[in-house]
Amino acid sequence: MTKFFVKLGLRGLNIAALVALARLIVTKMGLLPPLVITPDPPLADITTAANKAEASAARVAAAKSTLAQEVATQDTDEKSLQDLLTAEGRTVDNKAKGDKAFIESCGMPASDTPSPVGELPRVENLSLTHGDNPGEVDAHWNRVKKSRNYTVQITADPIGSAPWTTKVTPTKSSVTITGQTSGAKVWVQVCANGTAGAAPFSDPAVIVVP
Repeated sequence: MTKFFVKLGLRGLNIAALVALARLIVTKMGLLPPLVITPDPPLADITTAANKAEASAARVAAAKSTLAQEVATQDTDEKSLQDLLTAEGRTVDNKAKGDKAFIESCGMPASDTPSPVGELPRVENLSLTHGDNPGEVDAHWNRVKKSRNYTVQITADPIGSAPWTTKVTPTKSSVTITGQTSGAKVWVQVCANGTAGAAPFSDPAVIVVP
């Protein structure tokens, strides 16, 4: 004969479900004849504990509601203070006209002295694909941060007498090179340009023009 055991599953219950289960047990066991089972602990103790838990839950819910209102008020007050300080900062900027000492005399931190951008790294992962039309080659490469633009050069023979010639200077890390001879090979190299000048050129990539 299979034996069964009580499985309350208390860990998976929230406080409302826990109180409901306690009240159900008190009700059901209270209907049993006294000779069938003597509750231990007494059902009155369970009822008292359920009442206390229910009251605590109500107080916590009220506290959470009050806290949510207070947090919303704090957010509003914080935003108001930020707006006022931002406006005051504009007033000081207009009066200071770039004078760091004057800005700091107003109790406000000043911006750092801008540092020049050093030499940029070489372009990486240059790849070439066929363009949408005959004689077109699409070039793509990894973007170089703080670059102003790029120099894209092409040649028909990177190790022979054909010179590298600048084709375009795009600002984005991709470009379509037009006007190439279909069926011919073309080599492409790219470098990034910044405030410190041109960075080293990428490794050249080659493709047969469509």
